[in-house]
Amino acid sequence: LSAALAALVAIAIFRFVTHKPDAVILAKTYLIVCFAINLLVLIGGEVESSAMTKLVRSLISGVAWFWYLTASEQVKRIIPKATRKFTSLSKWVIGVFVAIPLLFIG
Repeated sequence: LSAALAALVAIAIFRFVTHKPDAVILAKTYLIVCFAINLLVLIGGEVESSAMTKLVRSLISGVAWFWYLTASEQVKRIIPKATRKFTSLSKWVIGVFVAIPLLFIG
């Protein structure tokens, strides 16, 4: 899963640099997946206090970055809301991140 997350963030960064219409969607997907994983670990139970602090910080920073991607004028200038759309790549990536947990559940 960590390799998939690393690939997702690399793709999102590349899409931002090249001003692709799915960059914000991919970055938000990365943040949502990381938030969900950290929240599940936090709820899951036995976490040492030092790890608990890191998890809480990660949750807070994830929310802050999500807010930034949503409200930032700079992001709106780089990739205007009117041009943002799902591409076949973003649909495929999101599908993979939905399918991976389902494989472990089923």
